[in-house]
Amino acid sequence: MKPILFEPGMIPEAGKCYSGMSNDDYHHVFVEWFSSSDLKNALRSASYFWQEYKRKKEQEKKEYKVAFENGSAFHDALESLIVHDDLRLFEQNTVSYEGTAQAKKKFMDAKSDNPGKNVVPISMYENIPIMAEKTKSEADELDIFESGEVELAFFWIDPSTGIKLKVKTDYTRFDNAVVVDFKTTKNHREKEFSKDLANYGYHFSAAMYLEGIRQVTGLDMDWFFIATNNTAPFEVAIYYLDELSLKEGAFLLRNVLNDLHAPKKKPEFKKIGVPMWAITHFDKEY
Repeated sequence: MKPILFEPGMIPEAGKCYSGMSNDDYHHVFVEWFSSSDLKNALRSASYFWQEYKRKKEQEKKEYKVAFENGSAFHDALESLIVHDDLRLFEQNTVSYEGTAQAKKKFMDAKSDNPGKNVVPISMYENIPIMAEKTKSEADELDIFESGEVELAFFWIDPSTGIKLKVKTDYTRFDNAVVVDFKTTKNHREKEFSKDLANYGYHFSAAMYLEGIRQVTGLDMDWFFIATNNTAPFEVAIYYLDELSLKEGAFLLRNVLNDLHAPKKKPEFKKIGVPMWAITHFDKEY
């Protein structure tokens, strides 16, 4: 499939794939199309989802988070190495500030002074190029970046509910039907990174991305993670997501879409009790 080159002023259409769409357009302009981050709010409740959607749609000032900036800068560095074999995108799009991620005022001041750029603590500014170099080196040994495209945005309408949806992949290879997701983590090892999958809903996102690609292209794809430690010595692990996790993610996605589409549910009585570990004086089979 040949993506459509996105240009300023274009309006995305359902059933289309776009290259070159900025994160700002994707996240802040086309808000009526729901991303996986949006839908994760609905995992809490439909009410919470609509509250956050309304707030996002009406907010005058965009919200920025250091963690997102770090991730965006890492993506720029890695994608620049993949496409250009140098760090030009990272160098053009990223500035640093003195202090840690907790220095909120310094972060916001730097963000205000550098609109449209990623703003990261100086330690991350120094570390990200090393992380990207190590990540690409590991991936190159498996020919992962042999032929593919970075940052493709897919737009579609869910056939069952009519809800407008979007996803934006990090790296897509149509030749061997693989989607690669870049992740930074505190611990790349299998036992710990698998907890990230559950805690951050990565399996939910993966299922939604693969469904979107299937709706737009008709292709069934496999999902890979490249997990890179964000502290020295910046170890890298490459995983493919197992079928059971994808099935769970797909089940959650379908439930969320159905809940958003269905009329508001009537309140109901539910039984609750203390957790089983708190039962110490009675037979737990009682």
